[in-house]
Amino acid sequence: MTWDVPLDREAVAPTEASVGDAGAAVVTDAPPGGAEAGVAIVATSARGAFRQVVVRLRGEEDAVAGGNSSDYGNDMIRDCWRAVNRDRSDFKAWMALLSCVEQANDLRSARDAFKIFFENYPFCYGYWRKYAEMERRNENYSRAQEVYEKGVEIIGISSDLWIAYAAFLRQHYNESSDDINKIRKVYQRAIDASGRDFRSDKLWEEYMMWEGANGELRNVMTLYDQLLSTPTFQFGQNVDRFRQFVATTNPKETLSAKEFEDICESIQAKAPEVPLFDGEKNFTPGGLQLFQQAIVEARTEKIEKNQLQIQERWAYETAIKRPYFHVTALESSELKVWDQYLDYEMSCHKLPHKNVDVLFERCVVSCALYDHFWTKYTNYLIAYDPENISKIRETFKRAIMHVPRQVNVHLAYSAFEERQGNPSEAVEVLYRFDRRQPNFVAVESRLLAIDYRQAKKKGGEYGDIILRYEKLIHNSSAPREVTSFYAMRLANFHAKIRNDLRLAEKVLRDAITTDRRNARLYSALVDLAYSHQPLNEEAVIKALDTAIDSDLNFQNRLKFSQNKLDFLDQFGSDMKEYHKAIGVHARLQSKVNVNDPTHLQSGFYPRNGNPNNSIPVMNSSSATVITLAEPTATA
Repeated sequence: MTWDVPLDREAVAPTEASVGDAGAAVVTDAPPGGAEAGVAIVATSARGAFRQVVVRLRGEEDAVAGGNSSDYGNDMIRDCWRAVNRDRSDFKAWMALLSCVEQANDLRSARDAFKIFFENYPFCYGYWRKYAEMERRNENYSRAQEVYEKGVEIIGISSDLWIAYAAFLRQHYNESSDDINKIRKVYQRAIDASGRDFRSDKLWEEYMMWEGANGELRNVMTLYDQLLSTPTFQFGQNVDRFRQFVATTNPKETLSAKEFEDICESIQAKAPEVPLFDGEKNFTPGGLQLFQQAIVEARTEKIEKNQLQIQERWAYETAIKRPYFHVTALESSELKVWDQYLDYEMSCHKLPHKNVDVLFERCVVSCALYDHFWTKYTNYLIAYDPENISKIRETFKRAIMHVPRQVNVHLAYSAFEERQGNPSEAVEVLYRFDRRQPNFVAVESRLLAIDYRQAKKKGGEYGDIILRYEKLIHNSSAPREVTSFYAMRLANFHAKIRNDLRLAEKVLRDAITTDRRNARLYSALVDLAYSHQPLNEEAVIKALDTAIDSDLNFQNRLKFSQNKLDFLDQFGSDMKEYHKAIGVHARLQSKVNVNDPTHLQSGFYPRNGNPNNSIPVMNSSSATVITLAEPTATA
């Protein structure tokens, strides 16, 4: 059993141990032009991991792990399942299992394995493709398409996955006009989802080549118009291909009717002496050249503007060395780049903006195991796109899938659901986290807060809440600091909600009897005394004396003593009490190590060789120095 002490836990970046040892380099998505190489690395690494896992498990007891031998065909699959079930975060074991079922061509085992695998690692592009290809090889084309659809739904930013999906459709559904429309819709969805990715050049190129092969040159021109205003890595090559496309096609086949007429009028106005068409309405050589130049010139401003955007982003993009998901930890320098890149992109646009959305999607794939970026994404959506409730909720769900042990994301998700009027879901989010990571004070406190708000709406019956607090306070297995924290919360509840200061004081004093050296309890007791209306001098002095006479260390007691002096100086009605407090303070001061800088309190001077061996004390309000003689030391 663990407790999150201190009470405020910071999110910790994952390490290899926290996300599973991936063994050899595991590329689960790939940079531009490297998709096939990435899959090859995965396969090689998986085979090595498979051999290691099987050797490790040989000779162990024949435990049931994911199914029996009749379910999964052979001992190797069963051994691999055992390793996976032992530790779902062991990526090496997952690679071994998936490699094993693929080699055995065991579809039933494969479907079970991939289903559970993607529940844990949904951003692995390479494995979505491997799963779909396995179904395709077994001529289960509908299932293969379902796998691709599920994959692009979860990791729509992956242009490589869209390319693989489109290639599958072209291979098996490329005959009728309906098939053509189906493929075009997939390409259009791909452009909408990942076409703004800086590394999406290959997707654009394949889409345009496919449209060109089908004779849809106007569609190609439309795509070029979009691409020329989209910052991508290979923008220079894209511009060259665009110019080549214009130079080798007839403008009548590539331009819309309106643009065609506009260019005709522009050329005739600038060069009326040059005939554009011959008697058969075909372009003259000179007219065609002028027309093609005009097409490019009409897009020059767009090209130059996009080049500037690329230059501004180039340093960020080239600093990102791992733009895909990986189970091992990212370098801190790369995490910093992502953070700064997001801030920059948000500063460039009126928010919300599609470019910012796309960059966040790219970031949470690469940085999926870091709750900071999920929190930053959801905060952005809540601040700038608050009406898009479904997207915010879906982003939170993806976040807790990838960082299931990070409390801050769960607290934020719970708060979002409560704000949407779903208190039951807000509670359930925290209960699910508590089942995985029990005893988080922040979670229990939020649950109590939700219950309070619901009870307040229903008339203010707080009995159940008080009972829960008391149960937490008297939990013998919890650390004293934790039970004291709940005592302070309950005391505050009695004082602020029920206006019962006496009961609040009792709760705090009871807590002090079991946690006598907790300075926060004494501070809470003093704050409670100050809350009396009108001011109750006796209550404040009593609370301060409790702290001064306590088992706290001398430094803390001296602080409370100083507070008492300040209080009596400003609000005290009896100067005798004030001078008595000065004497107590002097004795405490003498017991504090003079080399400890904490002994220098406001209003007091160090001795500095006082010839009278006295302790000067400054009255903070009147600036009067009062000298108290100490007994002369005997030899």
